[in-house]
Amino acid sequence: MDTKKSKELSEITANFGKAGETRKVEKEGKQYDVTDFSVVINEKDKEPKWINCVAWGDKASKEISEIKPGTELHLSGVMKQNEHEGKTRETFTAYSFAPTIQERQGFVVSDIEAKIVGNENNLQVANFSIGINKGKEEPEFIKCTAWNKVAEQVNGLKKGDEILLHGKFGKDKIDNIVLEVNKVQVISLKQDRLDASLMKAVKEGDVNKVTETIKNGADIQKVTPEHIKAHDPEMQELLKQSMKTGIAENNNLTPNVTEKAQGMKI
Repeated sequence: MDTKKSKELSEITANFGKAGETRKVEKEGKQYDVTDFSVVINEKDKEPKWINCVAWGDKASKEISEIKPGTELHLSGVMKQNEHEGKTRETFTAYSFAPTIQERQGFVVSDIEAKIVGNENNLQVANFSIGINKGKEEPEFIKCTAWNKVAEQVNGLKKGDEILLHGKFGKDKIDNIVLEVNKVQVISLKQDRLDASLMKAVKEGDVNKVTETIKNGADIQKVTPEHIKAHDPEMQELLKQSMKTGIAENNNLTPNVTEKAQGMKI
């Protein structure tokens, strides 16, 4: 009875079936959690193809336990095939897996401008990237594509605006991984955050923060004489000077630029 074995690196897209047991496996003197689960590939006019999968590690075990049956997954790993007496049994060792439909929240990397493509249908598309801060780790950057109504929603967003995206990972024409966005929610605009920081700094008399926020683009017109007069005379002068400095640095001018040259009155 001949048995043929083969294995190859693979990427598959399939629907989650169910989680099996998690067992302890010893390898090179160490114990690891190994979790069984199943996925199914549904293709038109074909019988469903079920594949038994395994994933190593306690993190994988936890993630698998949280996946709902039917969830579409993208899996990367090794497909092993055992052929015995004319029957083929496949087992997939998953190195990574994630739902194809995902949410990502991050900051717009550069100003977004939607464009019209196509000669007849006038389809609208917006290609852009978001950055996701990960604390001490390097930020994660994700390329995104939005079409038509969703493209209109993101059109005009500025660098630094924070958005929540819902979509599906796919590939563009040159095989770059992209998030194909089908829903977008604006969390906060950079301008609003800057203006709020400026007003808080003026209220608290934080002159360094006043300079910094104006330098970065906060709207000085939000500050009224009444906001300044809420402080004692000495702090009023310090706030006025910090505002002048912020405007000068924002315009790449010297801090002692005249009020007339700044085009404003403090």
